[in-house]
Amino acid sequence: MAETVYLDSLEDTEVLLSKLSQPVRDWFKDKFPDFTEPQKMAIPSIVDGEHLLLCSPTGSGKTLTAFLTIIDKLVRLAMDGNLEKQLYCVYISPIKALANDIQRNLIGPLTEIKERFLPGRAQEIKVGLRTGDTPQSERQKMLRKPPHILITTPESLGLALASKRFRPLMHNLKWLIIDEMHSLVPTKRGTHLALTMALLDTLIANPVQRLGISATMEPLEEVAQFLVPVKAGDRIKDLVEAHTTTLVFANTRQMTEVITQKLRILGLAGVEGHHGSMDKQIRLEVERKLKRGELRCCVSSSSLELGIDIGSVDMVIQLGSPGSIATALQRIGRASHHVGGIPRARFLPTSSHDLLELVAFMSGEMDHMRFPTNCFDVLAQFIIGLTICGEMDMDEAYSIITSAYPYRTLSYDDYIEVLSLLEDERRVWVDWEENIIGKRGYAQMIYYTNIGTIAPDNNYLVFSADGSMIGQLSSSFVQNIRPGDVFLLGGSTYRVHQIQASRVSVTPVTGYRPTVPSWSGEAKSRTRELSQAVLNLLNATVTTIRRGRDPRLLLSGAYGLSKPVTESLARFLEEHTIESIQVPSPDKILIEQIMNSPIPTYIITTCRGRAFNMAMGYFMAGLCDLNNVNVVEMSFEEKSFLFKTGQEIDTNQIYPMFKDNQRDAVLQRYLLDSQLFA
Repeated sequence: MAETVYLDSLEDTEVLLSKLSQPVRDWFKDKFPDFTEPQKMAIPSIVDGEHLLLCSPTGSGKTLTAFLTIIDKLVRLAMDGNLEKQLYCVYISPIKALANDIQRNLIGPLTEIKERFLPGRAQEIKVGLRTGDTPQSERQKMLRKPPHILITTPESLGLALASKRFRPLMHNLKWLIIDEMHSLVPTKRGTHLALTMALLDTLIANPVQRLGISATMEPLEEVAQFLVPVKAGDRIKDLVEAHTTTLVFANTRQMTEVITQKLRILGLAGVEGHHGSMDKQIRLEVERKLKRGELRCCVSSSSLELGIDIGSVDMVIQLGSPGSIATALQRIGRASHHVGGIPRARFLPTSSHDLLELVAFMSGEMDHMRFPTNCFDVLAQFIIGLTICGEMDMDEAYSIITSAYPYRTLSYDDYIEVLSLLEDERRVWVDWEENIIGKRGYAQMIYYTNIGTIAPDNNYLVFSADGSMIGQLSSSFVQNIRPGDVFLLGGSTYRVHQIQASRVSVTPVTGYRPTVPSWSGEAKSRTRELSQAVLNLLNATVTTIRRGRDPRLLLSGAYGLSKPVTESLARFLEEHTIESIQVPSPDKILIEQIMNSPIPTYIITTCRGRAFNMAMGYFMAGLCDLNNVNVVEMSFEEKSFLFKTGQEIDTNQIYPMFKDNQRDAVLQRYLLDSQLFA
């Protein structure tokens, strides 16, 4: 795991000089009597490729500290004739004047080194400046002949990354320097810069070395996290390297592809992805490699959480909350899966809400299984199957059906209703006088082509140039790609050659930033038991805060959390109570209206899971329908849902509807006419 290390030793002058190329060493000795203390402390770490946050007094040579190693490596490339037409270093300054000054300070040393100490055959190291004052002609010239070092501002870097022509120039970026961090970090300019750096990370081939500079910045730990935020790929790589074989569970196939690619970019060998949209033969080969102990890491969505035994797996990583206690336990059980083995797992939350859910998971409850009861669609299918075998007494058929546990309470009237429906649709014939049912027309063909309850998908099959199948893509994703586009599947990158009928023909490529596919229907609702545990945790913690007590004692004592997790969750909830003391609880749902919105907009926070929120949302839509109010938009997540209407609604009507048990009638009336029911 990435950690902050404070440097406390000074390197000897001669040792430092020996790390530099001859031209840079000669130039430095000619210009300076010795290295400053910050330089003696920091330069060795920069040479070793470490990220560095340098806080030292004005006039101590901070800028040269950051640039000296970079200049040295560019000089080595220039002497060997290996300087490419690309950006190697980006220097970010908060003000245009400083950027101009740095350009002069950089070009001066580079010119001196070239004229006095470099051989004539060496390539020229170019420095470019891009700010709001840079003429358009200069920017166009920069695209044709990119500088090796770019001096810019946060805003100009953001604009540059928005340019499709400029982005490829940064593919192999090596260094990122941020100067005067104290003036950026606590401002919204700094917030914008953080997002720009996050985008930059997705565009470059390998992680960039980050160097931050300032004379005054506290707290150093937090500024360091701003400079180099600890991300899941950094943590997973460390855990994988500390174990024999690691299974990483992501919650979607899309995230599986992303994590697989990131781990490979970080230089981790023996990494494969595994999910249901990959071709069966590819999945089987991944499983064979796992069983033979040939993989260090396998990233999966849900396809490896059951059934397969891999003796070498000694660590399971769950990225984000799985939304189910049972699912979490199944996944944990993949590690050390043998008699006497002790499973080891790490949960890596992706947000504060994720952390809250994972802590609630520690409460020790178990998910309860719930059985579908009296499903008429399955019943209709089964009755058609009975008639294919021959004519049958309808009472005998009813007896068979009600002997099955899910239909033990099926009323005879409901059974007759289903028979009537099938007769009306000419799927079976019914002799009501003789009490006999039998098959009709194309019933046999219909039955054999529609058996089961797995919903048909409209996925596209992906084939390589040699005709071998690679996997499947969602139709919604294929609608948005064209020949020539590059996407990720199974951790490998492919270019679309042709899209025809239900096939996508591709060829493998490397060196391109791919689009990550998305697959529909992956979101599962958080289970009722886990949602209840979240509500209990929220209620207990916020009640503690309301009473003026420290929630850390509750979190560390009752839940047994470590100090960092306790502190993170306590601060998250304390910050919430500053804005609002209200939170959902086992007997409370929050309904809030966003004021000054162009149309009436409501946020309903339940913390009861996506399934509950969808039912609640459709109930509210039914309530609007009863009152002739148009519903403009609904969107759902695990915690809450968004609800927009054509005119304001009286939210006071909701509670009486529940109290008087009118909710089901309102919900059913709305669903019968909805696309969901269709």
